[in-house]
Amino acid sequence: MNKKVLLIMLILFAFTSACDALADNPATAIPTSATPTSSPPVCQQLQVVYIKAGTAFLWPDNGSGGQIGTPGQVTQVKISPGCQWVAYLQKDGQLFLKGINPIIPIALVVSKDYLDALANEGGQILQFEFSPDGQTLYFLVAYGEDYSGLDLFKVEMSTKVPVRLIGPGLGGNYTISPDSSCITIARATELDLYCKGDSQSQRIFGFSNECSIGTHIGLDVQWAKDSKSFSVVTPECYGGSDNDHLVFQQVPLARIGDIVAGTYVPAVYNFPGKPSDLVDIAPDGNCLIHQEDNLDLRNLHVVCKAVSATHFTDNAYISYPKNELEFFGWSPDAQFFVIGMPFTNPTNNAPGQKVYFTSPTGMAQPLLSEQVSATADTSVRVKDIRWVTNNLFLFTYNDGLYEEQFQKGGQVTPMSKIDGGPIDHDTAVNYEYDFAAPTQP
Repeated sequence: MNKKVLLIMLILFAFTSACDALADNPATAIPTSATPTSSPPVCQQLQVVYIKAGTAFLWPDNGSGGQIGTPGQVTQVKISPGCQWVAYLQKDGQLFLKGINPIIPIALVVSKDYLDALANEGGQILQFEFSPDGQTLYFLVAYGEDYSGLDLFKVEMSTKVPVRLIGPGLGGNYTISPDSSCITIARATELDLYCKGDSQSQRIFGFSNECSIGTHIGLDVQWAKDSKSFSVVTPECYGGSDNDHLVFQQVPLARIGDIVAGTYVPAVYNFPGKPSDLVDIAPDGNCLIHQEDNLDLRNLHVVCKAVSATHFTDNAYISYPKNELEFFGWSPDAQFFVIGMPFTNPTNNAPGQKVYFTSPTGMAQPLLSEQVSATADTSVRVKDIRWVTNNLFLFTYNDGLYEEQFQKGGQVTPMSKIDGGPIDHDTAVNYEYDFAAPTQP
């Protein structure tokens, strides 16, 4: 699940006859999960969807022409993990599903009238995401200008029908387990857990109002690969910023009841920080990057847990002016993290930025092959690096979309262009594209 600040967009949905019944009486019951009749679809190759000048494209296009949605109208795109579906949101307010196989018809799954029936104010879609098994599409809806009362919905691919997952106003920033069976739901002052078959979500952690993480920001949650536990960083506040700190811990699902009852306390690590600080937990749940901004400085801390799960270390990896230091995330195997740092081209003294990879205790090395040369200059246009596998990553460069092989011993394989851009982006950092690829061992 991306782990960054959620998109906030005003969504107006056009209505079609296919949703007439739903618009009048939105479903609120929790449905049983669909029973698959065959093995889930599997990607045969890397597939990428991206937005360019408001039009979504599929790469490679598999003979379908590559274009998705109404030209100039697409605002968000997601691709299902099995490379079967693309979900896309249009400016006219409609959320669609498009089969990557051209013979699958386009389906309208949410309309303006459907959202209007949920509340007099209508709704705004903040985010949508496929489950890891590709069988469900989740989307988050907010009402009013303060984005309060978030609602969480699901759409089963077998029915294409939107249904509220839990009670009204109980949605929040969500993270789905790898086996697609459970979801953590973070709201302003609490973290809940909902699993398939539950009648309602279960409160795990609660925070005081002064510790609020914000209505739609949420906590950083990292599920274990076996879906039996998750790592999380939660805030604790005691009435003043000098006493604020963050708590890093691992939560086993088998002990949720004991945690709620207060009879089991996981090993925790407390470190100074605020709820608004950026925290990114490594994919294996054993380390995290804590990005702390103080005045004009940005400090990156690496917090790691020992094998015993009872000892933690906190190392201040680097400190730099906060407008010149950027954290790009972890590699899938959690061995490396990626940062961007200032660079001055010695040939023309032009300011720019280089992107480096490093282990929690290692030395930084250039990530991109174009940076290996001492005179290379990527400027500040390298953005939104996303790892496909441990050996392949995507990124935007010069407003285009590229891929490159990752080599620990030094980058020698040149970057390969997917599209020359300009690629649309929602902020100066996060570009609007998504990918799915064959499952790696």
